[in-house]
Amino acid sequence: MEKIASGQLDLAGLLPSQAIATFVEKPRVIIAGGYGTGKSVSLCTRMAYRMARTPFNRGIILRLHAADLRESTMQVWDEVLPTSWLRKGGRTRSKGMERDVLKNGSVITFGHIYDTQKSKQHIASLNVSDIAIDQAEEVQEDQYLKLIARTRFRAGISRSITMALNPAGHSWHWRRFYQGAKVLKGHPHPLLKDRPWIYLKESSIALQVATIENTPQLGGYLPQGFYEDMRTEFPPEYIARYLDCSFEDFEGKLYKAYDLESAHNIPPLSVADLEQMDIVEWGIGIDTGGAAPWAIVRVARDKWGRAFAYDEFYKANATIREVATWIQRDPHWYEAIKVIDYENRPVMTELAQYNIHCLPSRKKSKVANIGRVNGYFTPVPYIQHPITKKYGAPRLYITDECTWTKREHDRALWKQSDTGENKPDPHQPDHARDALEYILVQLPEPQKKMLPTKLDFLQQVDPSSASFWKACKKIDKRRRDQGNDLREAHTMLNESDTSLLPEADTESLDIVEAFYGW
Repeated sequence: MEKIASGQLDLAGLLPSQAIATFVEKPRVIIAGGYGTGKSVSLCTRMAYRMARTPFNRGIILRLHAADLRESTMQVWDEVLPTSWLRKGGRTRSKGMERDVLKNGSVITFGHIYDTQKSKQHIASLNVSDIAIDQAEEVQEDQYLKLIARTRFRAGISRSITMALNPAGHSWHWRRFYQGAKVLKGHPHPLLKDRPWIYLKESSIALQVATIENTPQLGGYLPQGFYEDMRTEFPPEYIARYLDCSFEDFEGKLYKAYDLESAHNIPPLSVADLEQMDIVEWGIGIDTGGAAPWAIVRVARDKWGRAFAYDEFYKANATIREVATWIQRDPHWYEAIKVIDYENRPVMTELAQYNIHCLPSRKKSKVANIGRVNGYFTPVPYIQHPITKKYGAPRLYITDECTWTKREHDRALWKQSDTGENKPDPHQPDHARDALEYILVQLPEPQKKMLPTKLDFLQQVDPSSASFWKACKKIDKRRRDQGNDLREAHTMLNESDTSLLPEADTESLDIVEAFYGW
């Protein structure tokens, strides 16, 4: 048995849900999971396993957009597939021909579903046994139906369509594979044994995987603290969907934590006020207009991760000169990160003539971007309110200067849909909302080292006590270091020299561990 290197295919290290997704024999396998559940790893592992066990097989890994396929899914595939399984010269990564050929003759190709040319059908000639679709919540039902007829390669071998997705409410995926299915519980971990886990129909198996399955506490691979941070900062509906894998629809307000009377609203802040607040980043979000209003929102973020929307421009039929003049009246305009709607590149060119160089907004799903803004609106235990000085405050504050920004966020609603597709209500104005969203999505998340410690909290309330405990901490650290030095010396004196012992043969041990795991 070949020893598989770290970071490559590891069947013995699969989580329970990943093992089921990899080995189950069903024509349709659906892996719905929260953030960080290893859905793409499951998808790629299943494809690798099925292509390796059947010689001269054919499979394809798909995603809606080509850029996302190359930047995300193909990178996961390259990490999963052992390079020793490839035929010599079997990996091709030229544009238009991206495929891997295994030593047993099986071929895995990569493709995208969406074409800007409506008449072009680049998947029309597909002839494979296995199709794997990553981020399948992006795919429409009619696109899925067209793919069913493409799994016709060779009689006598099993055929399968596998999809990995984030839950997206009562979408067509939920209706086809979860609604009316036989529900099984009994996850092997005690914390999850009473949760719905597997949904069975005659020709399909669908998994509902919560993020907690992949936490270190349950033997998973997520970084320490990732899950806890998400539960702290996400609003309740996002916790339900993106951590607990709920298929419930979003309803009501887009930003449930925010209203015109909430703690997010603060008095005006001048640039001089902000400069006294440990600001580390300045930003400008731009939503272009014409007959509809232009909306520009200025944002400053401090070292604790608190963002302050402190000024806005909101005007229909504004000229580029007016916009440029308003942007440049702030002393920090040049150093600010400036983000504009990615579809308005002509406006980017015009603003560049005024030395205003903008980044295009990130092309992510609207629901994901709304979730990022909601994360700023959600109270966080370690954040202190800038006015009341109380902890458990949000990370986003809107000053009274930003009238339209406040109004649009207060009135924003989810669109009621019978299809389960979650979108904001198009009848509600979204110009200032989009401008703020562009810049908040673009700003990097604050580093953990920037977050306040308990001593920082104490410094705010009682500086003399904080100084005392800082001194105690230094003394304690010095004593611990001295103790570590003594223990290390003791170990060196008592241990025998084992450096000349022969290297242990671990290959047999690896085989035993793999067999014991599955």
